[in-house]
Order: sequence, then C-alpha cells, then structure tokens
Amino acid sequence: MILLEHRLAAAIRHRSEGRGENALAIYQEILDISPANKEALKGLGEVLLELGRIEDAARIAAQAVALAPSDLGALTLLAAAARASGNEAGEALALDRAAAIDPLHPATACMRAEKVQTAGDMSGSERILVEALRRHPEDAALLGALSRTYMSAGLMDDALELSMKAVRIDPQSSAHLILLGSQLSAVGDHAAALEQFERASLIDPANLLPMIFMAEAHAALGQPTEGMRIAKRAIGLHPEQLAAWRVHARIRIQQGDVAEALAELAETARRHKDKIDALIAVGDAYRQAGQHGQALRLLEPLKVQHSALDLRQRQAILAIMRESRLSLGMIEETSLLMQEIGIGRRHSTAASDGPPEQTPLGAEPSTDQARLAALPILIGEHMSMLEALPLLRFRVACDSSEPLLLRGPAAFAELAALLPGTDFRSVEGDRPIPGIDGFPLPAILALPAKVRGPVETGPYVVAPEDRRAVWRESLAQLPRPWVALSWNAARPGLMLDDLLPLFSEFTGSLISVIWDDSRHQLAHAPHIVDAGVHFESLGDLAAVLAEVDALVGPDGLALHLAGAMQRRGAVLVQPNAPWYWCERGGRALWYPSISILKSSAIGHWAQRCGDLKSGLNEFLTDLPAARFDRTAHVMQADSVLPAPMEGVL
Repeated sequence: MILLEHRLAAAIRHRSEGRGENALAIYQEILDISPANKEALKGLGEVLLELGRIEDAARIAAQAVALAPSDLGALTLLAAAARASGNEAGEALALDRAAAIDPLHPATACMRAEKVQTAGDMSGSERILVEALRRHPEDAALLGALSRTYMSAGLMDDALELSMKAVRIDPQSSAHLILLGSQLSAVGDHAAALEQFERASLIDPANLLPMIFMAEAHAALGQPTEGMRIAKRAIGLHPEQLAAWRVHARIRIQQGDVAEALAELAETARRHKDKIDALIAVGDAYRQAGQHGQALRLLEPLKVQHSALDLRQRQAILAIMRESRLSLGMIEETSLLMQEIGIGRRHSTAASDGPPEQTPLGAEPSTDQARLAALPILIGEHMSMLEALPLLRFRVACDSSEPLLLRGPAAFAELAALLPGTDFRSVEGDRPIPGIDGFPLPAILALPAKVRGPVETGPYVVAPEDRRAVWRESLAQLPRPWVALSWNAARPGLMLDDLLPLFSEFTGSLISVIWDDSRHQLAHAPHIVDAGVHFESLGDLAAVLAEVDALVGPDGLALHLAGAMQRRGAVLVQPNAPWYWCERGGRALWYPSISILKSSAIGHWAQRCGDLKSGLNEFLTDLPAARFDRTAHVMQADSVLPAPMEGVL
C-alpha cells in the first residue's frame, strides 16, 4: 500500500504543476483513509479555495482548526476562506488567533499586511512585512508580498529587487514569475517580461494569467497578430473571464478599432457577475483609448467604496485614476490621490536596521522645502529617463544654495551633467534605501505644491557650451531652417518611413539626432544629415538641440530633453499618449516649448501620419527662414556634416 507521506508528496507536486483537480482527488483519498490527517485537510482546503469553491474551503478549514487549534496554516486558511466569503469578523478572529501564536509567521504576516493595506495603511503593511522578513529573510511569499506593496506605491525598483529574489528562491512558483513579469512590463522591458510569462505558463498551463500577460507582451513588442491569437485562445478557453476580454480589447484599441473594442468590452462587462471588476475593466479600456475623462467618471464613485473593494480592485482603481488625472493635467488631484495611498512618506525596506520612519513630508510646508533640499533624490535602476525628466524639474528648481544630490544608475550620469548645480552618485552595487538614503523621485508628485514647486519652470537642462560651439559652426553651412528629427526603433512606434512623407515640401535641412541602432533607418534617406553618428554623449544631443531651429519626432528622449531645455519642438502623438504629453492650448503642459501634434485616431502610424500633415506644415512655416517648394519631393542637403565637425570629432 502506498504510504500517506507519498500520497501527500504527490498531491503537492500536482498542485505545484497546476493540476489542482488531481491534487484534490489525492487529498480526498488520504482523508478517506485517515480523516484526521491535518496536512491533507489543509491541502484540500487550499485547493478548494484556489478552485473558487469558497464554502467548501471554509468548511474544511474549520475542521482543520478544530483538529489543530494552534496550527498556523489552518488558522490562516480559515482567515483566507473568511476573507473570500466576505466574512470580515471571521477573518479578523482567525488572524487574531494566528497573531497571538506567532505574528511574524510568513503566512500570518502576509495576511495581516494585506488586511492593513486594504484598510488604506500602506506604511503599516510595509512595517509588518519588513519585521517578518527580518526573521525569515529567505521566505519567497514574504518577499512577494512586500514586492506587491512597493509596486502599488510606485517604488518599482524596490519591488523588482524583491520579486527577483523571490524567483531565485522559488523558481517553480508561477505566482512569483507572473509578479516579476508584470513588473518588468510596467518598466517597459517587455521582452524580459515575456520570458517570465512563458516560464509561468509551462509550470502552470491551466492558469489564465500567463496567457493574458503573454498576449499583452507580444502586442507591446509590436507583434499584435500573435498577441491577438493568444487573446482569442484565452477567450475560447475561459469566455467567462473578464481578464481575457480586457487584453483582447487593449490590442484592438492599439490597432485602431477603438469604438468596436469599447462596445464589445462594455457588452461583456454588463453580463459579468462582478460589477466592480466590470467597471474597472471598462474604465481601464477608456484609459487605454485616451478617453481619460470617461475613465474617471466611471471609477471616481468606486474609489470611496472601500468596504466593497478588495485590495486588488483598490490598487487597480488608484493606478488608472493616477494616470488619467495626470493625462488631464489634474496634478493637485493626483497628489491628493497618491497621499491617500501613503506615497510621499519616507519608506524603509527589509534591509534597514531600524523601524520604518513614517513622518510624511508636507505636514509643515514652511520647513519641508528645506527638508526636501537636504534629501538626495533617488532614481531607481528601472526608471526610464522619459519618466524621470518631467519630474526632475521640481527638485532642480528647488530654491536652495546647496547642490542637488542625485543618486541613480550610472546611465543617468550624462543627464545629471546637464542639470546645473547637481552632484550625482552612481548606486551600482550600493543600492540606497528609500526614506533613509533619500527620497524616491516618483513619490515627488505626492508632495503638496508648496513643497515640490510648480510645474511651470524655466529651462532646467543646459547644454555644454563647448559642444554647442562645435555644432554651431558645423551647422552654419546648411540651409535654414534646421530641423532635427527623431523616430522610434520598432513598431508599434513611429518609424522614419512614416515621417518622410510629412516633409515632402520642406526645403530646409533635416538633421538626424538618432544615435542608437535605429540609425539603420537612414539607409534609404541619404538626404538627411546624420548628426547622431558623431555623438559621444548626451551632451552632444543637447548641444544640437540648443542650436537647431526645432525638433520633430514621437515620444522619446530627444523630445523630453528639448522640452526641459525649453527648445522648440513638435511631438507627434496619438490620442492615447503618455501622461507627460498632456496638452494645453496645443502645447505640452509639462514642456510648454513643445507643440502637440495629435492624430485624429489611434492606429498604425503609417496610416495616421497623414492626420498631422497640415499641423506640421503650419509649425514648420513659423520657423526662421522657413520656405516651401511646392514642387519639391525631398530636401536637398549633403548627408555628411561640413568640415568643422569632421575636424573636431
């Protein structure tokens, strides 16, 4: 006869490999033989809970607690079942009993932290998890829970470090792989995210989440056909799952089928049993479509219904509302929203030796400006320059005689060199602790306006004068106006071939400021001056932008740099543009020197660029020495810079 220990091991193996029904059958066989086997009871209850059979799970959990009143696994299972059924009193009672036995046990701490965070106390949640991790530093569940807490607070670097460690400790956990993948997607590393989702899908093929995330990653990588194929497969397997319909709608929106996608998702949402999840799904789709006002109208009423929301729903609502408010220029409202969820406080992590400090900036505006000036600003290793540049204006513009202390990845050193009065320190291998070693840059938006400063500010990025002199001399021999061009490296972005037809009547000089691998797109455009081939640093890009008459291109570093320098430019965007291209009277709210040229609809850039022709012509006509040859097809200029540049570089 097979020993019970072998049966338990087999059940655990089936669960870890995503075969919950098989594990269920084995646990039931064990209990037929040994009804008082508490490990089988707990395992059975956990599987029932995973399968959504909440009443059965609660009944089994109660049996397990009755059999072993001091078993923490049984008590946390009972609390989880009570939470799933909406029994707050039962959940609190079970958690109190577990905490009385061991408040820092991983399962107990995770549930306590989640309950505290659901109540809106993110700092309290962090404190519980940090204390538990000091006792159990290698517990993957605790690491994952703290990672999710930091992710919800926008501290992506802290979140990623913890989730990566969780995956190293437990590489066969699909939950940890999905968490890591979702965080990599959030910071734009979709290729690495796709790898994590594929690994999770192999471990747990019955799990819908990896499939959905794979579809999103393929779409983000410019592979919408593959993304749509996976999304349709997910819907076919689980037509009742709203998540599958959501990703299907996102891809359709990206492809330009906005009205159809929204209508289809709205109809699906009307039939869905969870009305809050349905509203979140539709609100997010409106956000994806750039219809932020409608997204807020749907979600604002939900935000105040704390008792009706679980933690996941609350975090989703706050994330959508944050981006939609910023996209509409509602900066003060965004600050209040972030303060509600605890962002803007000084954080500590599991690496700290003392208790987390919870004193929020903003309590005393008269002294907070000085406090902020004394704090280093922390740029996380996964924060892009596109997200960092709009926010750096606040600290750089801070009225302080002391230099700005900026800490971040080595890649930011060249940018810091263009920020006046800045001392930069690379944190490679010496990772700072938010709240102890400095203030996280993303959290600066949560500060009151009196502390962080206004959005309106003068230029806060300055090009090096010696590089400007070199480029000024080199460009002098080219016909005016001098228009710099940038473009994206891959789809679904805007490519050089999409841009060229917009300049068919332009007779000035087009100058490429692309200096990465996407320079290969110049192969079929020899009339464009290739300045990027001579770039040695970000200082050269800034110097060229300081000398040309304007910059034209899509969302990218060059446009952000031009905006921060208050140089003239035109950014080409679609209605679902990122928040930092919020428009005010045709200009960018965050970068008033940049004109916003927006297509009439979302879709493939090759089809949408025509929408921008008239607006771009008007923009170019206003440039110095602008003139147009209505019979010309391309600008005539040498693609090689004149002698002064060749001699210097």
